[in-house]
Amino acid sequence: MRIRTAGDPLDFSGAPGDPDDLREQVAAMWVAGASRPEWCFVAEDESGARVGRVGYRVEPTVTNPAWLGTLPPAELFAFGLWLPWEHGGCDLGRVLFATTLGRLGPELPARLDVEVNPEVDDHSREQVRLFGDIGMDLFQEKEGFTWRNSGAPIPPPGRLRFATALDTGRDLYQDVMARAGRDTLDRNDRWYRDHMDEAHWAAQMMEYLQEEDSGSWLVASDPAGDPVGMVAVSTFDPGVATVTFIGVVPEHRGRGYGHDLLQAATSAAYGRGFEEMLSDVDTLNQPMIDTMRSAGHLGGVRPWHIWHYRAEVATLVDY
Repeated sequence: MRIRTAGDPLDFSGAPGDPDDLREQVAAMWVAGASRPEWCFVAEDESGARVGRVGYRVEPTVTNPAWLGTLPPAELFAFGLWLPWEHGGCDLGRVLFATTLGRLGPELPARLDVEVNPEVDDHSREQVRLFGDIGMDLFQEKEGFTWRNSGAPIPPPGRLRFATALDTGRDLYQDVMARAGRDTLDRNDRWYRDHMDEAHWAAQMMEYLQEEDSGSWLVASDPAGDPVGMVAVSTFDPGVATVTFIGVVPEHRGRGYGHDLLQAATSAAYGRGFEEMLSDVDTLNQPMIDTMRSAGHLGGVRPWHIWHYRAEVATLVDY
């Protein structure tokens, strides 16, 4: 087997399960500098036929470097993985990762992240086995929960008052989000919060607010006017919404406000005409899983399920 760098985005198209625009996606990453030809690899057999492929891309960890705290400035992700899973794909994959990671330059991030999701990745179970076999740690697992619009109105909960991000302004919304994220049971959010100031974590979260979603990013207050939590409903795909973040501030927990927030989120999605809402929840966050189910957001409706693996590159390299 020979492993070479990709000479053309065409090397990243034509495999089973590839999206139609994968070549264009790769070309765009190369132009933007998020990836490069020398970070994209193709494995060939003795006849020159392609038998595997993987690429690597780099993303800034945060929008504003002043928010980094103790975080690395950039993160490394694998993409475009394809292997002959039915014919020794895991064995070839171990060689592919060990070899290609060793060819990346020392200027790249020292940690590798990969995600597997059966809704978008072929042979997800084999991929999960491969990443465990090469020594990557399961950093987080998330289950997808779906609400579908039946046409019946969803009334907002009556015991809280809701204001949009347009009503509150960014500063107040960001402050409530920072407080609501304390002691989160989401492993990914907790990891980032542990490595940066909570106000900066919330500022980064606010970067995901798009103008079209401002009316469904909500702050909830009790009758006395004290903010109790927030929920952010964003556009995921055409006709599909998602909960970007939901949380209750610590001093108001234990009163069932999480259910109220999710009901308000569902009402907002209904009001905006979304056909469904797909949100993923950390599999260790049992309180939110229970809240999703009680509000009619069900698991198993779609195959959406994310396994997020992470490892230091040096532990995976075959020098």
